[in-house]
Amino acid sequence: AAARHGFASADIAARYVRQSIVLQTTLQVFDVLVARDRVRALETQRDAARDAAGRIGALSREGFFRPWEAGQARFQAAAREAELNSARRRLGVARGELLAGLGLAPDAPLELSGETDVSNPPPGGTADRVLKALEIHPDLALADRRVVIQDHRVRQAFCEFLPSVSLFVSRSWTGNDLAAQANNWMAGLAGAWPLFNGLGNVAALRAAKVDRHRSELERESAFLNIMVQVIAADAAVRDAAEAAALKQSAYDVAAARWADYDARSREGLVDVSDALDARARMDLAQVMLVESRYQERAALAALELAMGLTALPESEPPPETETTP
Repeated sequence: AAARHGFASADIAARYVRQSIVLQTTLQVFDVLVARDRVRALETQRDAARDAAGRIGALSREGFFRPWEAGQARFQAAAREAELNSARRRLGVARGELLAGLGLAPDAPLELSGETDVSNPPPGGTADRVLKALEIHPDLALADRRVVIQDHRVRQAFCEFLPSVSLFVSRSWTGNDLAAQANNWMAGLAGAWPLFNGLGNVAALRAAKVDRHRSELERESAFLNIMVQVIAADAAVRDAAEAAALKQSAYDVAAARWADYDARSREGLVDVSDALDARARMDLAQVMLVESRYQERAALAALELAMGLTALPESEPPPETETTP
């Protein structure tokens, strides 16, 4: 019985490992997508900064702008170029890590469509998600089976503790001719319990009981850890959603401000330096928005793993979680 539960635990553990691999690969894909979108955003910003530097430089030579304003425009163009080069290198590193995680060479060709499944958060509040995790989480199922296995080992140690008992019966024919070949019967009961083996079996029984108690404590620890992990992952999902909404609002405000400053600077109503500063703030807000685009989805993937809900690519039924001996 202990062996059967051990085999079942191996299947549950293998599925949990596959779920962890799915989460790790998902996060690496998100890293590549974020790095790629960041490169695209910086390419647009670099081109816009170059155009602005060329325009302001030409007008500065005509006396419409001061030389330091043209220098500021050139500096912003150079800064965007440096950021773009750094982002391209980070994209190469992220692609290499993803390919290595997939078991491929870091320089293997890879094209990502950029399409990700939009999954909704698990229904209910935090308490409902905790209860769902306690119902289906593989780690808790493994802890339950470890307790059952230790129960069987205690029974095994108790059986080894008992002395060896044997019952024997024999029948023979007498050699006395006067008895006319009457049956002779003999039966008996014998028992043996070697002293030193008996003391060792007693110690093994006590050790098995200690191991069973330890497995029960480990199950309680797994129970509490799952609760904490789900609560933390649920809070991370909510924080990521609120942060994404705030960064979207910040980018919208920064873009509207830069559009206003740019139009007014062309008419001479605002210093070009103020317009360039507004452009820099809008560029920064755009980069932060790109980085937060996948953070909510990554937090949701972590919540699904914490609850034991991570879907595997292959369609396989969930392992049996029955722990009755």
